[in-house]
Amino acid sequence: MRARTARIRFLDEPGEGRFFRVYASVLDGHAVGGIISVGSNAAANMREVASNDCSEVVSALALIVALAVDPQASTTVSLTVPPPGEPEQVPIPAPAPPRVSPMAPQAFSAAPATSAWVDSTGKQKPTRSSDIALGVGARVEGAFWWSAGPIPMGAWALSVEGENTESRLVAPTVRLSLEHRVSAAVNRTEGGARFAITAGRLDACPFRVRLAPSISLRPCVGLEAGRLSATGLAGPSVLHTLTQQRPWWALEQSVRAQFWLTQAWATDIEAGFSEPLWRDEFVLTRPTTGAMAETVAKTPIFVPKIGFGASVHFQ
Repeated sequence: MRARTARIRFLDEPGEGRFFRVYASVLDGHAVGGIISVGSNAAANMREVASNDCSEVVSALALIVALAVDPQASTTVSLTVPPPGEPEQVPIPAPAPPRVSPMAPQAFSAAPATSAWVDSTGKQKPTRSSDIALGVGARVEGAFWWSAGPIPMGAWALSVEGENTESRLVAPTVRLSLEHRVSAAVNRTEGGARFAITAGRLDACPFRVRLAPSISLRPCVGLEAGRLSATGLAGPSVLHTLTQQRPWWALEQSVRAQFWLTQAWATDIEAGFSEPLWRDEFVLTRPTTGAMAETVAKTPIFVPKIGFGASVHFQ
């Protein structure tokens, strides 16, 4: 600023001079900065700038302040850095180019409370310190089998994930979950059953598509491995019930829409389907003869599902 105008003088204590709060930082790989000017009515006004080059952001901030103080401030500057040990030399401002009319001081616009980099009090929001975050989350899911009719299923899941937070398309996330699903009762003519799945699930989401600064989409693929339990239900012809355990293996494909509420907290909506790799048929049998009486359900070819979750991320 001193290199652009000689009219700027810094004060040790706020007095009759103008007060500016200037900040600059790197957010998601982009340089951002802003100037907050407090007027006589104590209302905070702000200007924001952004660029891929941090030096451009700092230079733009210096020019904005210089023109706000001196409308004839130079728009070009040549800075020299003094050698170590020598006092700083304030360069002589370059003469301003001729203008048809003087440039008036630029007005500051009110800073929105929802600014991506400044909160409603004018303080800079904290930025992430690294490109890798560890997340812990929970979610609920709804799904259904189709076996001679729809069989609704509800589930809960706990997960941990490692996330790449860089602002680029290839920003992989890996998530490990523990899930438990329970079906509604499946009733047939002679009896019925209820099904439950307890499994571990590993998801890989290699890409991130940013729809907005706080909204992104992640396509994911995964693998489930665990146990399928089928518990018989008593009916008109069923007196003795059993619980059978079967392996559960399934491939997963899904899309996650992630909504960032703060720098740490996020919610997401996930939709997709799975394809069981181990398929079984569950039937009622007659104890005296061992003959099959009626089929209760078959493991379906695919299972559509949708889930809602929340997670907190640490860096």
